[in-house]
Amino acid sequence: MTDTDNIFGAINFDEGDDNPWGLPTGTHEVSISNAEIDRSGNGNLGLWLTFTNDEGKSIRKWTTMPEPEQDDVTRKRNTSFLRVLLNNLKIPKDKWTKLEPDDFVDLQCVITVKPQANNPDYMQVGKITRVEDSTGGSFSAGDFSKKPDDDTGKAGLAF
Repeated sequence: MTDTDNIFGAINFDEGDDNPWGLPTGTHEVSISNAEIDRSGNGNLGLWLTFTNDEGKSIRKWTTMPEPEQDDVTRKRNTSFLRVLLNNLKIPKDKWTKLEPDDFVDLQCVITVKPQANNPDYMQVGKITRVEDSTGGSFSAGDFSKKPDDDTGKAGLAF
């Protein structure tokens, strides 16, 4: 018998996860590891937030951004979803118009991951709660209260 005759018979498949990259259903302590503004395939502008746990597993959440050319109903709905996100992240309202994508990076959160209602094989971020004392990345606007990050000494946003 050669090394490859029964290579699958020697594997303990119980050791692996069904989803080795993403977070499974449940509640997870994570940090926002990436934030970017992008356009979807159908042209909608949105914010992608990537939530990553200590093991390096992650999940992304898309929030469609309001745009002036959207009809009133769509623009107001998109604004409402964005407001919910910013409130859940405990970002003060007076900071909203000065946000940059990098400002979300390193925020510590607790998220709930659940199957999408119309496609249970697809996991989505449900509830997001920011950990009270976490600070985000450095803001580009100049009027924010900053405090040094404990690990790096770099300034981070103090909400």
